[in-house]
Amino acid sequence: MTAVQTVASQRFISAMGSLVENQSAVDQVLSYIEWMKHPSNFPMITMEKLEEHGMPLNVAMDKLRDKARKYYQA
Repeated sequence: MTAVQTVASQRFISAMGSLVENQSAVDQVLSYIEWMKHPSNFPMITMEKLEEHGMPLNVAMDKLRDKARKYYQA
């Protein structure tokens, strides 16, 4: 391992903190890193297209907030 790789590894582990023990969190970070390497593989959609094919974003967010409130109040 090169010195640059060693330093980067240490920074990654430090940044993750205790999450480094959570396999799901590590997988999410690694997925994001993979996406950063190949951003064209990530589907992009405009807000207008999103609203054409579904409900307006503000309505969806209101529903999501309501579900979250109900979940955490239970």
